Order: sequence, then structure tokens, then C-alpha cells
Amino acid sequence: MCSSDLLLVAVESVDGSRQTDGYVLQYAVDASGVAPCGPQLTAANTLSKTPNSIGWVPPGSVAYGASDSVVLLDSASDQLRWTYRPTQFGDVPLNVFPLSHAGSTAVGVGYDTHGDGTVSILALLDGGNGMQLNWLDVDSSMSPIVLGGEVQAMVQDPRDPTKIAYVDNGSDPTHPVVEVAVPWDGSTVTPSVYYGQAPPGPEVVTLNTLHDGALSRFVWLQSSSSTTMGDIAYEIDDTGSGMQTYGPLSCSNPMCMSPWKANDAAPDPTSPGSVIATCSAAMNGSALSNVRHVVRVDSTSCDVLVDGTTLRNLTYPAALAVGPAQ
Repeated sequence: MCSSDLLLVAVESVDGSRQTDGYVLQYAVDASGVAPCGPQLTAANTLSKTPNSIGWVPPGSVAYGASDSVVLLDSASDQLRWTYRPTQFGDVPLNVFPLSHAGSTAVGVGYDTHGDGTVSILALLDGGNGMQLNWLDVDSSMSPIVLGGEVQAMVQDPRDPTKIAYVDNGSDPTHPVVEVAVPWDGSTVTPSVYYGQAPPGPEVVTLNTLHDGALSRFVWLQSSSSTTMGDIAYEIDDTGSGMQTYGPLSCSNPMCMSPWKANDAAPDPTSPGSVIATCSAAMNGSALSNVRHVVRVDSTSCDVLVDGTTLRNLTYPAALAVGPAQ
């Protein structure tokens, strides 16, 4: 059990000698840094080597999403609770997240089925056994939930655990955070903009959230393929009496590439105006192949929490999630 908030790190492998050597690192995170908390999760060395997403599912589970399957793991024992395989092999689960429904916990999966890096399908799974409850096309005008073709990420809405929050890059201006109910009964739902200010800089590519008591925290990452334009992150705190926005946040650390390049970012449970993210590693100004660190970024500093060079060779952080103390 972790007395502090939990940081989950899904780790990808590029070791060609093995096909199921993905794993999950669990850390207790506080103001001083991180410490291992709970076992390294491997499901007896059966996890896909290429995770796309990870999520904390209360009361004590970790959802691990890869293109071949989504699995739910017991965070304390590393036991496999269930496996879900979509109807079309190769669909990419860009996000996995819990949803409250009818007094129980379901799991939502935002799938990219077109290979364009956007969510086209929302799969709803029974949190107890992984059975598919619904498969909703969020692009189709015939669907009860129409979100458009530029949903870059979707997660649980921390202000209302029965709803979804998502990134809308298809509107003009773009909206970093839009919220919508889940059409469990097939009735049409209408999205509403939560944070509609179009952020300057690169495109919004990720969204992660955290609910902690009265606090709802949102973090998104803006990134591009440009080698000369650095990535930036924003963080929003909502205590119910208004929003406080922090950013743009960027990492400057000699262990990371400059300009900063990240592939995921999540809320820092310990502090407002701070995010936990990845960074592509560097040494003496040059990129280190297949190495990433996990860093804590705020308006004044960027500190390494997990040194990627200490991880198993040819593996690196691929996705992040945070959860409450256990």
C-alpha cells in the first residue's frame, strides 16, 4: 500500500529478442521525489512490449493498453484480472480510464481505428470482468455521442467521474478540454466546452486528469514533430470556485534533449503549477537513443524523478498516469 499518491509508468521495450517484455513501474510520489511502491507489474511476463496507455482504476487496479489488448492488473499482486481484445486487431488504445456508472466502476478505452492518432471509437468495458458493454463511433453522425474527427485524447472528467473530458482539435478555435456525458442508455449527448481558450504553440496531443478531494486537476501536453520547436505543458486547477491556469511549462535539464521533447504528461499530485512528464534523454548535448527520463516540471525547474538509464536496457517510459494514495 502507498501512503502517498501513486505514479504509474508504462514501460516500452525495443529489445527484439522478446515480445512480451513490457512492464509497469509503481511509485509513491511526494514533494521530495518518488520511491518504489508495490511490485513491478508484468503479469508473469505476458504484457505487450508496446504499451500505448495506462490508467489507475479504483480501488486497486491498473489498466494497461496496447494494440493487441487491454488488460487489468491487480496493483498489489500483479495478478491478471481480465483481458479485452477489440473486434479489429491493431486498434490502438490511446487512452484507458475509469468511469463511474450505476454504482460501479467501468473502464473506457479511446481507440484509434484509422491510424491517424485520433480517437474514433469509445469502447465501454465492465470493470469487473472486461466484457464489452458498448462500442461507440464518436465520428459518426448516427452515433449518440458525436465528438468529431480530431479528438486527440480522452480521459475521465475529474469534476464528474461519470463523464469524459477530451481534447477537441477539430474546432476553430481548438478546445483543450471539452466534457461530455456517456450515453449508456443510447440517448444523444451534447458536449460542452470546459476550457475553450486556444493555446498558443504546438497542437495539444495528450490529456490527463486527477481528482483529489475538492481539487480537480487537468494537464495537457502540446507537441510537434519539429526538431527546433520544444514541447510545452499546461496545468489547470479547479476547486469548484474557479480555474487557475499554469503554463506554458517547459523542461530545461542537461539530462534531457533541448528543445524539450516529451511523449506524455500527467498532473503532479503534490503541487499546483507542476506536471510530471517524460523527456527524451541527452548526454553531452546529443540524444540518447531509446532512453527517456521521467521529470517534474514547474515554472522554475525541471527535476529528474526517474533516471531512464537505470531501467532495463532497451526499455523506456511510454505512458504516465497518477492515482490517489492507497
